[in-house]
Amino acid sequence: MSVKLEISLYQTHLDLIDEVVGSGTHGTTREDVLRNTVLEHAAYLLSGGTPHDPAPWNNINIQRPKYGESKFEQILQPGEGKAIPLLRGEVLHMTQLVGGQCIDFNGYNLHDHKEWLDCGFNRQRGLVTGPGTVVWSGSPRGRPMYVILGASESLDQYYQGHRCNGIILEREYGFAHHSSCQDAFAESIREYNLTEDDVHDSYKLWMNTYLDDKGRRIYAWNRAQEGDFVDLLSVFDTLSVPVCCPAELNACNNYDPHPVKIEVMEATPATLELVDLVEKEWGQLKMQREPQDFKIKDILGERELTQNSDYQPEFLPTSEKHSLTVEISEEDQTVLGGLVREGNYAPTEATAMLVAFIRWYDRNRMKRRYMRLDFQD
Repeated sequence: MSVKLEISLYQTHLDLIDEVVGSGTHGTTREDVLRNTVLEHAAYLLSGGTPHDPAPWNNINIQRPKYGESKFEQILQPGEGKAIPLLRGEVLHMTQLVGGQCIDFNGYNLHDHKEWLDCGFNRQRGLVTGPGTVVWSGSPRGRPMYVILGASESLDQYYQGHRCNGIILEREYGFAHHSSCQDAFAESIREYNLTEDDVHDSYKLWMNTYLDDKGRRIYAWNRAQEGDFVDLLSVFDTLSVPVCCPAELNACNNYDPHPVKIEVMEATPATLELVDLVEKEWGQLKMQREPQDFKIKDILGERELTQNSDYQPEFLPTSEKHSLTVEISEEDQTVLGGLVREGNYAPTEATAMLVAFIRWYDRNRMKRRYMRLDFQD
């Protein structure tokens, strides 16, 4: 016997449902779409899928660009860094001279230091690694900043942590004034009048690190070999800051840090063409705001915070709430009951139907931010 469900949902949910209705792939009404996508999602789970599986990768196939001539090179000793203006289309080539060495990395917009490489933004939809990875600045700009053009197989990337610093070294080992990535970053960016507060979470290259089931950070052996490399293409003008990690008290540098070589390769028509493609694919969203779009455009010049007496809140509105009635069959009831018992689809059949639709949508129709480039040599 069929029953009617009263589903509480938002206008955004209805918009997505109507999008699928308009496609004609799963029925001609909202009710058809909900019923058919729930059945399809349940079949996917029975075939071995999970409730949280993302959409498959969307790869863009492209020829790997040729770089220009070297315009700058330097060897960094452990505990040293270098703030380098890396312009649009230029490539930062970083090489292991001995092996087993982690490079910590910061990046800023050369023309506006308030835009920087945001590790949190980059891990928001999963950990994207290896050649073809697009590396982003953070919101509200949220735009492509670098592309990993090439790298040795040993390149382990880690951007879920902070960076080694004197506070931890003093607290855990009693070593005050010990070299650290924090201090190396701070000294490097001082050349451009940035302060220690301007150092941000490190995008770590060649750090074989993970979190165990208790949330503890585990340093596995560094796999880098002599001659291993990574190439970063700059999508816009940046101040790029590699640091040669000085840590000798854990396995991030195999307890024996060594120097690395950094080199800037000039832009070419091919690298600039790739930059144009990346900006076209990921850099034209309405919510990618620039300073001219901000309500407050001037950077605060004082450290102390004071209240703006003229402030009136202007929050963006949330989505309007609605109700939708859906008649479901006995088969639908059986499926929804199973989803409720599964434990990840809410405690009621009505909500489980909506959740199942959204998870189906996320896997099958969501526009993936984390597309990647698939280079052909």
